[in-house]
Amino acid sequence: MKKLINIVIVLTVCTQLSAQKIIHQEIFSPRMNKKIKTIIITPDIQPQTTYPSVYILHGFSGNPDRTIKQDIPDLVQKAQEYKTIYVLPDGNYSSWYVDSPIVKDSQYQTFIGKELVEFIDKNYPVKAEKNSGEF
Repeated sequence: MKKLINIVIVLTVCTQLSAQKIIHQEIFSPRMNKKIKTIIITPDIQPQTTYPSVYILHGFSGNPDRTIKQDIPDLVQKAQEYKTIYVLPDGNYSSWYVDSPIVKDSQYQTFIGKELVEFIDKNYPVKAEKNSGEF
């Protein structure tokens, strides 16, 4: 009987973890006229439910893959625990997340602050209010 209970517990945990998603997506930036690699981590999405969203920007010379593998390796578990959608855009090696007045394909402030937010709002069940304060 103990083995059966343990098997049920393991299957339940595996089912919950498998419902979460790590989505590697290239999102088009009209302003820069190119696709930007972005990682989106979702909890187990339920119908008729919206979730807070958190945008995580990597540091200088970093990237979203390093962020989820080294910097915040438990981010997938946090998505489920806090019922939050995490968005990790690639801000290039040294863009400083600003709009360059010189380099036309380095407009990361506009991409992250406007284009990416609009894309996420349109394609994922995120809360409409930007300061939901639900943590």
